[in-house]
This record gives sequence, structure tokens and C-alpha cells, in this order.
Amino acid sequence: MLELSSHTVSIILIAGFAAGFINSIVGSGTLITFPALLAAGLPPLVANTSNNVGLVPGAFAAMRGSRHSLAGDRHQIRTLMPFSIAGALIGALGLLLLPERIFGSVVPWLVLTGVALNIVAPIVSSLRKKPDQVAIGVGIRVTVLLTGIYGGYFGAAQGVILIGLLSLLLDESVARSNAMKNYLAGATNLIAGLVFILSGQIDWLAVLLIGVSSYCGAFVGSRVGRGIPSWIYRLIISATGLYASYRLFTA
Repeated sequence: MLELSSHTVSIILIAGFAAGFINSIVGSGTLITFPALLAAGLPPLVANTSNNVGLVPGAFAAMRGSRHSLAGDRHQIRTLMPFSIAGALIGALGLLLLPERIFGSVVPWLVLTGVALNIVAPIVSSLRKKPDQVAIGVGIRVTVLLTGIYGGYFGAAQGVILIGLLSLLLDESVARSNAMKNYLAGATNLIAGLVFILSGQIDWLAVLLIGVSSYCGAFVGSRVGRGIPSWIYRLIISATGLYASYRLFTA
């Protein structure tokens, strides 16, 4: 268990609030809390697992705050949720069993791909006339599974990738894509968190601090996000994704 000074506790609480806030709007909150836990003295694996579990309350707050955007049609979420859960299980077990270098070189490129998808989605949508529903159905299931694996393994900027894919493949508004992202990424967080708890590789003080602060941050962020126009959403997503990929490239 960590022994923290009041100054370090304050830093972790601020990082947790900021992570919850930004996760509810776009994602990449892990890039704030994970370094904070490393700086507090946790080993990388325990920092990653504790961070994941700590962000679960924030994920639930984001889901609750964005549920209005899915009113009247939750079928898509129910269809995609099993793929997100399966991916989370694979990713979480991969984190515990596989060398970190396997994913390390690929992650920044995945984030950049999410940024690119977010930018081109409106263009593709305006040009697309009659999409192949079968191909889109298969594609979205596969991509949700893959992002679930990534989210269970590490999860930084998973939201950027998911919003880009959902906007492109489902031709949804950014606000609706963000709401779907909150549910799918939240399921990933929860399932991966359960795996990490069972593994025993958890620091519960870190979990408590991030859990409380991320919930508060997501509660505020999910309400602020309701009034954001689509073009500002895309600007925030692109800027966040580029920053996240830069941090991951230089890590």
C-alpha cells in the first residue's frame, strides 16, 4: 500500500478529476493518471492495474451522464457490448501474461488512426450513398473487439479510437458516438478491472483516490459535453489524440 504525503494525494486527486472529465468527453484520461501513479512510486504494472480499477466509477458516471444521447435506440449497444467485454478479457490477461514490448510500438499508431478516422468521418459520410450493411456490421464488431483488447491492456486514448470508428462506420453524430463510446469503454474498464482485482496486483489507496475524483470529474464532464457542437467535439478529439500519440511515441 502506498504511503503518500498530502501533496502527492492532492496531485492524484486532481489527476483523477481531470481524467474523469476528459474521459467522459473524448478519452485519454489514462495519460494523466498513469504518470501520476508512477510518480507516486507505484511499479508500472501495479500503476496500470490500479489506474484501470480506479477509473471504473468515472466510467459509470460518464455512462449515466450521456445516456440521454442513446434514448430510443439501445439495440446497437446491446449488440456490441459482448465484443467489448470479450476484448477486455483478452487485453487484461495479455497485460498480466505478455511482455509489454509487444504492444508498445503499435499503440501510438492506433491513436493516430483514431484521429484520422475522426477527421475523415464527415467527408466519408457525405460521399457514401448506400453502405453495405453486412460489411459494416462485421467491421464494427471486429473493431470493437480489437479496441476492447487494447482497452483491457492499457486503454490510453481508447475513446479517441472508438469515437473515430463509430462515427465512420455507423454514420452517427459525434455526441451519439461519444455516448456509445462511454458505454463500450466503461464495460471494458469494468471487466478488465475485475481481472486485475482477482490477480491481486492492486494498490487500493490509489484506487480509492482515483475512483472518487474520477467519478466527480466524469459527472461534471458528461454534463458539460452535452452542449458542445460537433465541430468543437471533433477539434477536441483530434487535439487530444495528437497529444496522446505524441506522449506515447516519446514515452
